[in-house]
Order: sequence, then structure tokens, then C-alpha cells
Amino acid sequence: MIRYIAAGGTAAGLRGNTNQDSFGAKIIRSGETEIAAVIMCDGMGGYARGEVASATVVDAFQRWLLRRLPFFCETGIVPKQIFDEWLGIAELCSRKIGAYGKKNGIRIGTTAAMLLLTPEQYLIMNIGDCRVYEIGADVRQITRDQTLVQQEVDAGLLTPEEAEHDPRSHVLSECIGAAPAVHPGFYVGKPAAGSVFLLCCDGFRHKIGPAEMLEHLAPEKMTDCGQMQKQLLSLINLDLERGERDNISAAAVSGIAGESAKADGSFVVLQEFCYTNSAELAENLVLPESGQ
Repeated sequence: MIRYIAAGGTAAGLRGNTNQDSFGAKIIRSGETEIAAVIMCDGMGGYARGEVASATVVDAFQRWLLRRLPFFCETGIVPKQIFDEWLGIAELCSRKIGAYGKKNGIRIGTTAAMLLLTPEQYLIMNIGDCRVYEIGADVRQITRDQTLVQQEVDAGLLTPEEAEHDPRSHVLSECIGAAPAVHPGFYVGKPAAGSVFLLCCDGFRHKIGPAEMLEHLAPEKMTDCGQMQKQLLSLINLDLERGERDNISAAAVSGIAGESAKADGSFVVLQEFCYTNSAELAENLVLPESGQ
């Protein structure tokens, strides 16, 4: 059977400001099957209390996993239904984060990438410019940035190489918190055997290329959680050595052959971690039963 391992790491960057990123992961066993879920959020750089926005979204998603994922494990993982619920959570968070900012006289927001991974399929929702990569024999970027420069690439006005160095690359076309409605990108596919999924904020990839991601996170090197975290931290340290000023965060998950950990119950959390730099949330959200 396939069992999952996951790890994450973060650094504030050389600017020395508050780390506004938040992320988390859970490895869950449902019956005889393991499921992995990871979320990465980047509180909007330059906005006061961006860590509150990112922490709010991570908290909401983590609570959805415990409240609603057991239902889908029993009835079937149907992408359309799950995406509808994720969209409902994102828009609820966007309204609450917007209200929090208005109350405190600040602008506040976050990007987000969410991954649900089973042996048969992956489901991804992306809002903003966090990215999800699948690493196997090579590195494949699954998500498309929701940014001004990506729109210009799509229109043929910029090449992908020009976009990487364009000074407007941080200008988002979508985020959570700027408006009540959000328009995510949704992605469904079948994971390659043994591949590694990497979720990262933009600060992680500014100075790290696909070749270095592959060198450090090749599937054959992902033998356990400790080794995975060691390799992630080596990339984060490389970012710092190259002068990255922005917050730097990444999380990875991989399926490897082996027996699932022994645990009682039909829905059990086998591994989990969560990072946030905020003890405050925009609001303790009450999630609707259906996510609508």
C-alpha cells in the first residue's frame, strides 16, 4: 500500500520583518487508505498583519479536514463537490479577513494553495502565487500564478523567462481578503508513482530553480520525514545565502510503499504539523455544514 510522509520549513528572510506565512499538513488513514492534505498560505507582503490572514485560512482548512473529509472518505472523493466546499471556505475567509482589515484600518490578505492527495488522484485549489510542483523524473509546475505578469504571458505579451524577472511579478490578480468573491484555479490529476509534491510561497522559488528542486527533493531521497525536512531546510538555507529578503516557506509530501502506521478507528490522523506566526485569527469562523 501507499503511505505518506510530509515535512515543512520556513524562514523570515533577510528583510527581518515578521514571517507572514502559515502552512500545515495532515496525513490521515481512512480504513485501509492513507490520504495527505497540505495547505500553504503567504500573508500579503507589505500588508500589516498578513500573518493573521494566512493563519485564518490555514485554520479554516484544517478544521474542514476533520469535519468534512470523513464524509467524503465514506461516500467517495468527488472533486467537484470538494472544490465547491473549498471555494465556500475561501470566500467566507475573504469576507471575514476583509472585515477584520476594515475594523482595524489596515489592508490584509493572503494567497493560498491547497492539496488533497490520494493514491488515485490529487485535488488542488490555488489562489494567488503560491505554487504546487510535482517532482518525479523531472519537475512539473501544476498551478498557474494568478498575477499580472502571468496574464501578460498568457496574452503573448511576455515570455515566461521575462516574467520571472519582471518587477511587477508580485502584483496579484487574485487573493483572499481583497474582495468577497475569489476565483481560484482548480486542478485534478493522477499522481505519478512515488512523486513528491512541493507547495511553496513565492519567496522560496525566487532564487531556487527546478534543477535544484530536483537535486534536493528527488523521490529516491525522500526516505522518511526527517530526510525530507533536511532537504527542504537545505533549500531554504540556499535561499538565505543568495540574499532572499522575502519570507521563505515550503512543505512537501510523498507517497512511498510500506505498511500504514497502526492506529485504531476508521479515520485517524497519523501525522500533522502546522506553522503560524499569529496567535490571532480574523475571526473564529463557523463553517457551514456543506461548505456552501
